[in-house]
Amino acid sequence: PSPANCNMGHVGCPCKEPFVTRNIFRGGGCKTPDPLEHDAPPPTGGEEEEEDMAAARGQKALATLVRSLRSDSISNSNAPRLRHLPSLRRTFSLYDQINLIDNVPEDQLRFQTYDDTGFKINNVKYEGSLLIVENKIMTWTPKTFADITAESLSIFKVVHPIPEILILGCGKYVQPVSPELRKFIRSTGMKLEAIDSRNAASTYNILNEEGRAVAAAVLPFGVDS
Repeated sequence: PSPANCNMGHVGCPCKEPFVTRNIFRGGGCKTPDPLEHDAPPPTGGEEEEEDMAAARGQKALATLVRSLRSDSISNSNAPRLRHLPSLRRTFSLYDQINLIDNVPEDQLRFQTYDDTGFKINNVKYEGSLLIVENKIMTWTPKTFADITAESLSIFKVVHPIPEILILGCGKYVQPVSPELRKFIRSTGMKLEAIDSRNAASTYNILNEEGRAVAAAVLPFGVDS
């Protein structure tokens, strides 16, 4: 928009306000940069204070979710382990845009970027679908969402200890998981979070950083059906 039409009151749009504050917390109209592909514009002047406040709010939201999950685990210790995690995709995607992971630890895996054909993890580019278990990266057979079956996840019949959560990256869009596949994952004792592959990468990063026992099965982002 032109400076006269900028609803943020900034001169010389596109405005210079940090994208986290502008797009996530204030609902601005400018396009939000991709958290895994683009760096946030460097803050200047008074923008640093606003960005710090935005980061603090995101970290508080994450801490609240983690406490909720831990409390839920304790209070429902005799209940089935499979539980839907409705706020994961919202909170972790939000946190990832506030706290981009630039430095890769030596002892853990981190998704750094993605494209239509694969992912960059710990400074190595991998093509195709991936299965990550216990910080080990394996090529994964499915090339489309329809190829994902209990057989394609049969490694979880023998893995011990079993991961707490399985992050399923469906490709470009979230896809409905069949009852048969959900039943198999439930039988292993894992919780399932099926989301698009971009947010799957972000969610895996955050959960792994928090020390959660998490596995990921992700299709390339270019898979759209």
